[in-house]
Amino acid sequence: MHRMYVYCATNPSMPGLVKIGMSNVSPTARVDCLGQTTGVPTPFELEWYILTHRPIETEAQIHKVLSAHRVSQNREFFRCSPETARNAAVSLGHRVHGESSGFGIAYTLGRPSYEMKALGVAAILFVPFAVVLFYDVRISLLSALLLTSVPLIGMAIAHTAFASAEEKKIAEAKEADQRQRNSFMNDGVRR
Repeated sequence: MHRMYVYCATNPSMPGLVKIGMSNVSPTARVDCLGQTTGVPTPFELEWYILTHRPIETEAQIHKVLSAHRVSQNREFFRCSPETARNAAVSLGHRVHGESSGFGIAYTLGRPSYEMKALGVAAILFVPFAVVLFYDVRISLLSALLLTSVPLIGMAIAHTAFASAEEKKIAEAKEADQRQRNSFMNDGVRR
């Protein structure tokens, strides 16, 4: 089984509430989809996430610990702070990634993860060229320009590839949400 995510999200239009959910797409893609429905006035914000092989069990454990804070039994919303929810997850032994203060390398300077991956590719490609530039002083200016352009081209290619992969995940999450909404609507019509 592949790893999935359990995430904590907040919404400025719902102060004092957190949503603890799970997703098979990146938590940022999932949270983006949550905020794109017409019933939600403002976008959700990702607070933290857990990467797990047992998402159903992990989510259920956190829901159980936070049960006194649950707003409604058939909803994933809890009246508590993201830190309280995070502490519940940590108390269960889960490794929590990303916090309100930032998302480490994947979200440095507010950049999406695919941009940071592309920058990483460029940095890796640049190292051999930097060695050549600094240790071979006989290199011509034209050669130096050509050598330094390779990492930039690599970064552009990587950026495009990672961005399209991220867009595909977001589209898949939107389709899954739409299928779920349609299923709920059909269930309501049958009753």
